[in-house]
Amino acid sequence: MDQSKAAEGGCHLGYLGWRQPILWAAADALLASAPEGHVADLSNHLVVLPVARAGRRLVEILLARTEADGRPLRPPGITTVGGMPEHLYLPARPLPDPVAARSAWRQAVGSIRPDELAVLAPAPSELDVDGLRSSIAATLESLHDRVGAAGLGFHEVAERCRQGLLFSDEERWMVLARAQQEYRALLAAGGWSDREGSRRHALEEGRVLTTNRLWVIGAPDLPPVARAFLEAVRAPAPVEILIGAPADLAAYFDHLGCLIPEAWEEEGCVLPDSAIRVVTAPGEQADVLVEHLRHVARGRSAEEISVGVPDRDVVPYVVERLEEEGIRARHAEGRRIERTALYRLLAGVAVYLEGGLEGGGFEGFADLIRHPEVERRLDPRPGDGGSVRSAVSRVLPSVADRYQALHLPSRLGRVGERLPMGGERVSEALGRSLGEFRDGFLELLRPLEGSRPLSQWAERIRGFLVSVYGSGTYHRARARDRELVEVMAKVGGILEGLEGLADLEGGRASALDEVVSASGALRTVIEGLSGEFVPPAADEEAIELLGWLELALDDAPVLVVTGANEPHLPQSVTFDPFLPHALEQALGLLDNRGRWARDVLYVRTILATRPDTLFVAGRQDPEGNPLHISRLLLADEPLTAARRIRMFFEGRGELRAGAVPGGEGTPLVLPPEPVISAPAPPKRIRVTAFREILADPYRYALERILGLESEDDRARELDPLRFGTLAHEVLRRYGRGDTVELVGESEIRHALDGILELEARERFGSRPLPAVTIQVEQLRRRLHAFARWQAEWMSAGWRIQGVELSFVGEGASLAVDGEPIGLAGKVDRVDQNVETGVFCILDYKTGERVLTPDEVHRRGRDAAKVWVDLQLPLYRYLAPSLLRDGGEPVVPTPALESLRVGYLSLPRDPALAGVAWAEWTPDELGQALERAREVVRFLRQNRFEHNPATSRIEPTHPLAPVVGGGVLRLEEDERKSHA
Repeated sequence: MDQSKAAEGGCHLGYLGWRQPILWAAADALLASAPEGHVADLSNHLVVLPVARAGRRLVEILLARTEADGRPLRPPGITTVGGMPEHLYLPARPLPDPVAARSAWRQAVGSIRPDELAVLAPAPSELDVDGLRSSIAATLESLHDRVGAAGLGFHEVAERCRQGLLFSDEERWMVLARAQQEYRALLAAGGWSDREGSRRHALEEGRVLTTNRLWVIGAPDLPPVARAFLEAVRAPAPVEILIGAPADLAAYFDHLGCLIPEAWEEEGCVLPDSAIRVVTAPGEQADVLVEHLRHVARGRSAEEISVGVPDRDVVPYVVERLEEEGIRARHAEGRRIERTALYRLLAGVAVYLEGGLEGGGFEGFADLIRHPEVERRLDPRPGDGGSVRSAVSRVLPSVADRYQALHLPSRLGRVGERLPMGGERVSEALGRSLGEFRDGFLELLRPLEGSRPLSQWAERIRGFLVSVYGSGTYHRARARDRELVEVMAKVGGILEGLEGLADLEGGRASALDEVVSASGALRTVIEGLSGEFVPPAADEEAIELLGWLELALDDAPVLVVTGANEPHLPQSVTFDPFLPHALEQALGLLDNRGRWARDVLYVRTILATRPDTLFVAGRQDPEGNPLHISRLLLADEPLTAARRIRMFFEGRGELRAGAVPGGEGTPLVLPPEPVISAPAPPKRIRVTAFREILADPYRYALERILGLESEDDRARELDPLRFGTLAHEVLRRYGRGDTVELVGESEIRHALDGILELEARERFGSRPLPAVTIQVEQLRRRLHAFARWQAEWMSAGWRIQGVELSFVGEGASLAVDGEPIGLAGKVDRVDQNVETGVFCILDYKTGERVLTPDEVHRRGRDAAKVWVDLQLPLYRYLAPSLLRDGGEPVVPTPALESLRVGYLSLPRDPALAGVAWAEWTPDELGQALERAREVVRFLRQNRFEHNPATSRIEPTHPLAPVVGGGVLRLEEDERKSHA
């Protein structure tokens, strides 16, 4: 250890230097202070470190040192800076259970008057009052801790707001102060004292003392309350403060070993260029890591290698890439509890139950049935037991997706209530199948119905979890069970806290056991879980992935720091609605200046103790958004900084990987089947398929030959296709009923209104989504335009002869090279003018604007026009195969010569509703038939090859990932980026 000196008060400063890792130097200092003898007795020492992992590692180093000397060790007590004060005083009253504290904050927020609440947050809707109250309570709880770290209450913050700040936020802080006062009063009524208040009273009353020898190691940014405790503590010896820096930097630290931010503002980090790599994507950062380890870590054990991950987004890429190399990785921080299955279950149920058990939204139901345990419970496979419903031979999420896409439900409904099934094919029976699932789902949640005190919800929530997960045995040591056991233990602790609220009898404290719905109780549980982590299993053979604050005290000789980008490195807070930078500084809290000083120190410490460290920066995050290089990598002389900025923005400094991560030497090829062939050429084809083949044969093959299609539940309104389907169904019913004889506009309009209401109710139920309600009214407006047109059409002599007619018989085919191919399809409507005898085929169009048949069917100009759609020409060609029920043709043979085809358009503008005729000549119709024969010949070749140059699969199309769209850059793009 470098020279040390006495500091002000009862503290003694020591400088550990950078000749060896900080914790090794600290261990030497601790052992040097131990009494002489055959035992290294440090049991009367209390060591304070900035992070818990450093404490565990320090004990390991102490054991290694004493074992080498042949002495047993009695280890010191270890705590973190945040937990230090509780080792130096005894609270006059016990601290509250976290559940009680959280409930007290909610009650305190509830005491805020509406006019005061408006100062803190916008006025909520009636349905969101509880959610807003919980949200504000969580914010106040966090502020209470942060401001308490300065040894202050909200009232003192309000006073500081008056003192020289450009903007005074005094009004809001006074509201918060009144809520804080109520919070403390509620705790006092329950026999508790809050931690921050207890600390403050201990300082004021001089009750800060310890019988241990106190050490503070490598803590350069102590919060004000920790500083106050160190200055006030009465101990048997001066507090030993060990600074992780050499003594020649003494002017940069204050009397408690904390950084002086002003002294570090112009300090830089002199990194050699060889210590910096810049790449583009997160996966490339992982490639750099692996490449670097191949060169510098050969022969080293896992415990000799650490990977810094200031940016959590890089972690999955690093873990995957290391595993590809056969290297296990362990993220020391652990898995965020919000990402665990149990948390998502509880959060999903809380959201669903916000509307009550039988008033919950379909969206929440659809989310929950994707949870593997819920799906297993509702839709068991053979061999599973304990189901609440009979097995249905369908995959539950798929049934829900298809039902949602067709019916767009807003609510799930009650047990036994018939779900809308209009528009379903008989073979689908989606509504009936989903009704069974729905009933089982509601029975599963039945114990969570109603409202009751928080304490009484604990047993019901336990019962619900047992019904979902079963009563089997789960083992923490078993890998597949470990996460569930860890989270379930945390949930169990919170439920015990809820039950403890029942012991609060009478007085104000009893209000903490408030009467809430199951949603409110579950919200309390998930609030208690939020922000927690599930620690990873111990694995001595795994490389540790460490957060930035752990790296300066880490001692692994090989270190790679990924994610060297703003705002992760240096850590900075760009906006805080309650604690802006100026107020943080006025309160003495750690602000961006302090974070910069700390991170400069840490970089210099890392480079001095591990000179081969590599910093890796990326240009893009996982979503492709641009990133900024860390200012720490630019904190050098100006020319060096300028050169690195150019390197970052001009694309230099990249690792050239030879293959796509995931298979060294085996690049992924997309699409996986560049050429598709059907088992045999088709004998029959839909008329509308010709347009699909002409547009993109490969996409046609993916969808029609391989049967690829997307299923999801993202739709919240009718897409153009389903809007048109609804219109077609209403017009089909109109054309097949007695309504077809109506001639007056008002009569037709009234009939259409009735059909529309019936069809909408059958498809979407009595409580459709708001967007669907609007779309139904939009369609009503178009149908009224149709009624006006239909009345005029009838007065001109036209009568409907048939609707939704299919092509049947031998005539429904096209001869190609002497071999017929069947043609399938339906025409929307066939009319005859009873005065002229002329027939016509009409195809309904509900697009936003009016297009003529020629605009849809052909592209180009004049003689160069090319057929891109063959629907209406084929309709005209196939007209003889349209037959009535008795077998006679709908269009008699003599009338075929004068048969007309066209679109009956119902666009957004009702004034434009009407017929647009196809005006093709016999020669042009002949060209269309020849074009159809060309398509049939192509089909018979049975070779559908992907052509990126002509593909019509856009990057946003569901099939885009199959052909590489939006997933991987093409090899040519890679070459260009490195040219």
